[in-house]
Amino acid sequence: MRPHRPYYFFALLGLPLLFVLQSPALREPLRGYALSVLKPALLTFDSVRGFITDSGDQLIYFWSTFRNQEKHQRRIAELESQLLNTQEMMKENDRLKKLLDFKQSLRDKAMTARIVGWDSTPWRKVIILDKGKKSGIQKDSAVVVPEGLAGKILDVGPEISRALLLTDPDSRVSVLTDKTRSQGMVTGLSGPLLSMRYLELESGVEVGETVLSSGVGGLIPKGIRIGKIIAISRSEDGLHLNASVDPAVKFSKLEEVLCLESFRLKS
Repeated sequence: MRPHRPYYFFALLGLPLLFVLQSPALREPLRGYALSVLKPALLTFDSVRGFITDSGDQLIYFWSTFRNQEKHQRRIAELESQLLNTQEMMKENDRLKKLLDFKQSLRDKAMTARIVGWDSTPWRKVIILDKGKKSGIQKDSAVVVPEGLAGKILDVGPEISRALLLTDPDSRVSVLTDKTRSQGMVTGLSGPLLSMRYLELESGVEVGETVLSSGVGGLIPKGIRIGKIIAISRSEDGLHLNASVDPAVKFSKLEEVLCLESFRLKS
């Protein structure tokens, strides 16, 4: 078996060194020298440790902030949704209150109906209502809002009905003006304006006059506001005057309407 001479050699050298290091006179200078030699390494290690600690703290803070931000964003979205719902309810309440006040000005019954759809045909101006025969809706009944006449009931089903708006090309309403009492017929143009036709040349009709339903024909009550005359021209055959009428009702903003049961209005 080969002897372990190297180990003996190191042991023989190490023992005296240990005894020497026990001497205070030698230990302090050696410690100072060791610290001087190791100082850069110790500073580097401490800096690295501090960097790692700070980076870990920052990472934890960033992750916590990120998670909190997600939570706050969800909460903000919920609050915004609640705010929108509240605002929409307030607007609906205002509309219904206005409609109710107008309904109370009518002598006879009127049925409130919500618009649940529009006719898909581009040139038709027809709305679909959520009330039908079971609710007392009748064909040809006038459809009104506080601003004025919107149209009339076109056809009625058990649960829903359809109403033809004034702006539909097939719409016809007998009308008169409020000042000169000039009579004519208002028709739809599939656009934002209405056309008042068959005015007499000597009628004296003026721009700015309000156009009202005349009650002629027995379908639409008399005195419901239609709109205001914004332009007057002579017909192509030269026998009558035509007028462009800006409707009182904003048809694109309709949401609820009243379907009249009779033609009589309070004075």
